[in-house]
Amino acid sequence: MKDFNTSPDIISYTHFIIGLGEAEKWQAALDVLKTMEKEGVKPNKFTYKHVLTVLGNCGQWSRALTLFEEMKFEKNLGEACLTTYRSLIAGLAKNYRWQESADAYITMTREDKIRPDLAICKLVLQSLPMSEYTLAAQIYQDICKNKIGVDEELATTLKNAFGIDAPLTQNFDKSESDTTK
Repeated sequence: MKDFNTSPDIISYTHFIIGLGEAEKWQAALDVLKTMEKEGVKPNKFTYKHVLTVLGNCGQWSRALTLFEEMKFEKNLGEACLTTYRSLIAGLAKNYRWQESADAYITMTREDKIRPDLAICKLVLQSLPMSEYTLAAQIYQDICKNKIGVDEELATTLKNAFGIDAPLTQNFDKSESDTTK
């Protein structure tokens, strides 16, 4: 990017990472993240969201988990947010890593005290094997407690996979903004 006599900023780096993701260049996306840090451009939650998405889409779920932990602890970015958790959980679910997906959900809701949204609940529930009724019931309790709402797709998943009757309710999740308690 420096070849064009411009000073890359967080936005240009993040858009570059998005483009690398579309080309399924996960290693290059990680390299750009390292370059950002070397150049003194601090990645934000959206940069990490896109790198996590690239890793998940390219089947690099273990690297996504490692990056997520670095992001939370070593990079001193404070608490993870709904946006980065959603990207991590989506990548894990896509790669059939239901246990890691469930662990991330539990960490998000119990330790980091982040309110789940409908998308995250669906991702985790749809990745669970039918034998995980107890965990599915806990997630459904979270849905009710947080007044997230149940749409037809979620109600069908709960009924068909776990035998949980979940009536359709208004979706109180009006935005995908990060919400923490």
